[in-house]
Amino acid sequence: MQAVHRYQIAAYIDSHETIPFEELSKRSGLNLVDLRRILRLVMTRRVFCEPRPDHVAHTAASWLLVEDSRVRDLSGIICDERFPASARVVDALMMYGQPQSPAESGFSLANQTKRGLYEELKHFPARQARWTLAMSAMAQKIDFDYILENFPLRSNETATVVDVGGGNGTISLGLARRLPNATFLVQDAPDVIHDAKVPEDLQSRIMYQAYNFFQPQPVSGARVYYFRNVFHNWPDDTCVQILKNHVGIMEGHTILVIDDFALHEPLTVSPYEERRRRNMDITMLTYFGSRERTIREWGKLLAMADVRFRLQGVAQHGKQPNTILEVGWSV
Repeated sequence: MQAVHRYQIAAYIDSHETIPFEELSKRSGLNLVDLRRILRLVMTRRVFCEPRPDHVAHTAASWLLVEDSRVRDLSGIICDERFPASARVVDALMMYGQPQSPAESGFSLANQTKRGLYEELKHFPARQARWTLAMSAMAQKIDFDYILENFPLRSNETATVVDVGGGNGTISLGLARRLPNATFLVQDAPDVIHDAKVPEDLQSRIMYQAYNFFQPQPVSGARVYYFRNVFHNWPDDTCVQILKNHVGIMEGHTILVIDDFALHEPLTVSPYEERRRRNMDITMLTYFGSRERTIREWGKLLAMADVRFRLQGVAQHGKQPNTILEVGWSV
């Protein structure tokens, strides 16, 4: 896929075109021998096809690389960011032992930096923009029905939801459509929320606030503080600090909703699902020196932050990528 990405192979084939390998070699600049070898390998993953001998055409998967810029960006970060970072993961483990910060990662070694991924990308606007767009491609897969089924608000309930680390507000926008009496405050870094756009009919119910979750949470009194895919980017000690920064706003009615990619216990899901989750676990190690956690590990993490945190609900299904944890407060 790196060759497909670097040579922009998909862009040289029209949607319904079937062309000879030789012609595609001329268009792309990749020599004929290696073009055949590489494409016939990726075809085993249903990316491109060979409808007749020595000819190439698009499949639905390969056409996405042309049609959807977000999918193209996702392919780009896998090839340009994850591929070199993966090659340095073991070097990072040998150098640092168990990573204690995102800077102690394969990504940081591959980029010859003392910064973690997010800090590093801030210095490269094009890469940062590509990362953001790629993540928006992933956001298209969000199952809002699953979130709502396990969200601690009824459809007609009036309440405030703080979306911590909520990016440009994808989740809040989706939930606002389904929870008509709730208001949402999306918190993230200033450069992340700067260009966020809210449809006119939701502008009275969705607001944005610059906030660094390594500082104490400044907003009290909300019913729900929602974290989606925040904690799996960080090692345990950092996660504990984020949780501690929310102790000051916890009351008896306050609920933290942690919507994150959690691991099932070994041998409790199909081999396919197990492999998918373990791949994500190693991806977190590669990019951030962090990890995915089982429910038991989540319980330990909450207790490390404050024994008053109470894990009072868990939604974990084999075919859902994320697990939803409902965390209350013991008064």
